[in-house]
Amino acid sequence: MGKGSRDDQIEEIEFDLARTSLQSFCRMNFPAGDFPIVVRSFSGAFALVLLISCGKEPDGNFVGEISDWQTEVFEAKALQIEKRNYSLRLTLRQFGEERPAELIFRHLDSGREKIRDGEWRMGDGNRTIAFPDGEQVQEYYLYKQGARFIFQDTWGLADDNGSLIRLMRNKGQSQKRSFQLAFNFESDGKALFVSKAFPKGLNGEWEMIEGRVVANFLDEVSGERQKYYMSWNEGNLQIDNLTMYLPFYHRYFVRPPEATEGRGPLSLEDIRKGLRSGKIETTHLASTDNRKWISVSDIQGLQKGTKQLRRKNWMYTTKFDEPPILKPR
Repeated sequence: MGKGSRDDQIEEIEFDLARTSLQSFCRMNFPAGDFPIVVRSFSGAFALVLLISCGKEPDGNFVGEISDWQTEVFEAKALQIEKRNYSLRLTLRQFGEERPAELIFRHLDSGREKIRDGEWRMGDGNRTIAFPDGEQVQEYYLYKQGARFIFQDTWGLADDNGSLIRLMRNKGQSQKRSFQLAFNFESDGKALFVSKAFPKGLNGEWEMIEGRVVANFLDEVSGERQKYYMSWNEGNLQIDNLTMYLPFYHRYFVRPPEATEGRGPLSLEDIRKGLRSGKIETTHLASTDNRKWISVSDIQGLQKGTKQLRRKNWMYTTKFDEPPILKPR
């Protein structure tokens, strides 16, 4: 995640995925005539397992658990800003649809703290954190860079040395949660994915690519696509990595016809709520760039049966330190 995200950019959220000897064996290329020699170098039983497992097609139901962060704590324990020493702690939580955020900025010499409460969301290649500031909303952005996380605003946060604000995840105070997921693989290439977020299931397809099972599922409502890459592990399937394709849609500034400045940016859902509450009227004007204005009623996707105007797709990949295991049922 980071600045200048492109459609084809893949950001790794977790690193150092361990490869099993079985996976390595399955991906080895043997010259003609050498394969029998390699097989003879293994015990008969182990070689038989390898030969059966490589490229094996899934069939039926597989069930397991996957972990996700419920609370993430990020810290910078020593910052010098305007010749004063500070520490910074950012806490992001997930409770269902709610995503509260807390920022604690502490002056180390006096012990005084400034605490700000807001909310966060997945942004365009980053996590966007919004804190109310009077009538305005101040936004910050968190994205991964190596082992650290960069904390930025639109103006470019920096310490007295001109360095970016770099945070480390406090794994001791961060908490994960686990939830069940299930896959059903059919012989014709169709698949079904069920999880807490999709209790009714998502229909999709699966295929074999380089000895691995690759299954992808599309949520028609949100436009989100999930693609799972799996390999065999002693008769079970393990999820090596998960790629998410997220559509990002235009957001709009809205103003009355007589006003010169719009408020926003607002999502389509924000505009719908404003229309229902009367805070926004159909005579209001909308713009994606504060330059070209159209009637709110002409926004593409606002009316049922019309498609929302998509700005771009963003893609990121999560690689697991401890790959989730799916067992046949």
